[in-house]
Amino acid sequence: MADYDGDATVGDSISLKLAAFRSRKGPEIHAVSAAPTNSEPGTHIPKIFSSRIRVINGMGFTDDNIFIPHDLVTANAFDDEDTTTGVAVLNYNKKPQAWGWKAVTISGAGPNREI
Repeated sequence: MADYDGDATVGDSISLKLAAFRSRKGPEIHAVSAAPTNSEPGTHIPKIFSSRIRVINGMGFTDDNIFIPHDLVTANAFDDEDTTTGVAVLNYNKKPQAWGWKAVTISGAGPNREI
């Protein structure tokens, strides 16, 4: 795994060099190097959203299938039917073995407020 030199915060752009190979476990990808970059990610990487939230067991789910992790739900005191805006990125969920969207930042609204 590559080391990252610098201070990274959620939403920063990072340039990666990846190595793809096959092991006994099957196909794998490892980061060879990681470095900060000023390059903007492609339009398919971040997704800006504005959606109503369903809260289930402390986790949020939007009407357009964006997962909002427990820490963001708690920090923003979200309840069912709240509406918010934020940025999501593609995320691989190992349990269902599927790609989906995961919120990484929340930028607006909150409890009992509409955008």
